[in-house]
Amino acid sequence: MVSFRLQSFEYSLDRGDRIATVGDPWRAFARENGAPELDGDAVLGNSVFDYIADEPTRSFYQRVFEQVRATDRPVVVPFRCDSPTLRRFMRMEVRHLPPCGIGLKSILERVEPCPRQTLLDAELPTSESAITMCSCCKRVLIEPVGWLAMEDAARQPALVGTDTRPQTRYALCPSCGRLAG
Repeated sequence: MVSFRLQSFEYSLDRGDRIATVGDPWRAFARENGAPELDGDAVLGNSVFDYIADEPTRSFYQRVFEQVRATDRPVVVPFRCDSPTLRRFMRMEVRHLPPCGIGLKSILERVEPCPRQTLLDAELPTSESAITMCSCCKRVLIEPVGWLAMEDAARQPALVGTDTRPQTRYALCPSCGRLAG
């Protein structure tokens, strides 16, 4: 297990789901992970959905936000925010901020080193092939087998021994899709 300090990254949305505030840890995480385009001020006023690449995940979070606003009860979404050499296990606490805003707090719960995951290595050239990866748990859909852990999927014959990474389509696996009800 890698030594890490407990971190949380907070931001809020206005009633139109535009990013209203971001905390300093968010800014630092964006810089540390080579994403200056996500560094605080650059995202303020933009729709949070501008930063979610796929329709299934956008729809999932729209349902979560609607549920939180309608019930005034928080929802917790577990997810992974991996890098090529680290598994980051996180949870996002989604809560209502009256009158209609949303508060989001992503908490880094655990970090584990892992062998380099070529499926996540942005430094590799992209191939013509494509995979479907769950945007929450990072499992990969391998037909006809089903949803596999990323490490197991990477050992599948079509993905082994290449110096490229496949294009990634994000979706939600059935288990993660049930989280928003």
